[in-house]
Amino acid sequence: MVIQGSTREFTPVSAGAHKAVLVDVVDLGIETTEYNGQKKDAPKLRLMFEVDEKTDDGRPMVIGRKLTASIHERSNLTKVLQTWLGRSLTTDERNRLDLDEFIGTSAEVTVIHKVDEKDGRVWARIDGIYPAKEKLAPSGEYVRVKDRPE
Repeated sequence: MVIQGSTREFTPVSAGAHKAVLVDVVDLGIETTEYNGQKKDAPKLRLMFEVDEKTDDGRPMVIGRKLTASIHERSNLTKVLQTWLGRSLTTDERNRLDLDEFIGTSAEVTVIHKVDEKDGRVWARIDGIYPAKEKLAPSGEYVRVKDRPE
């Protein structure tokens, strides 16, 4: 399925389970969100995964999951990490968590498709990140956002 957007065409990662490997943790800075009429500033990040699916030209497809950069016990990031690791975070991990240390770690990701009600475009979204059943090595083709030229 090819999606035509206003600036580019792209094929989203297919829905379902995929072998994946974390290739980047992108600091998105502070973002303002609104929930129930209240605005709140929060630090955001995106976990970027290469998956076991290829683009038409043979490159590995990449998909990300945006999260609030909080390690609070009830935060989505904590829930994601605990599900992915299959265990609770230790006190030491909570005190010194460096997500860059997870780069190269395999996972299984579940991808769902969402349809934008305004323009009908289909977006692939990571719905879950789980322990890897099979390892996937990074292809080496992905360049981390912080290492890209301006």
